[in-house]
Amino acid sequence: MESSTAGYSYEGSASVIAKHYSDMSDEQILERLHQRFTDKVELSKIDRKYEKQMQELKGEQLAHVGWSVAAWLGPVLFVYALGAAVAWVIKGFRRREANE
Repeated sequence: MESSTAGYSYEGSASVIAKHYSDMSDEQILERLHQRFTDKVELSKIDRKYEKQMQELKGEQLAHVGWSVAAWLGPVLFVYALGAAVAWVIKGFRRREANE
């Protein structure tokens, strides 16, 4: 994703990594960024936010799976119960006809 405005251009992080850091590992890139921007940006705050998001990710994924299963299972059970109710009513009318 690249964008440019008069006097300003923006390259996305993926293209910057591919262009300038392709020969380095992720750890090396991270270390270089820490060295370069420690005095300009509070990287520890970003690191804490990232770690918090990673810790919450498993719970969020499980919640998503749970809601997905409920969204699938709910209508299936509803249709099954509706069919059972209709069969019960039909069965009730058939017994009455057989007794008369």
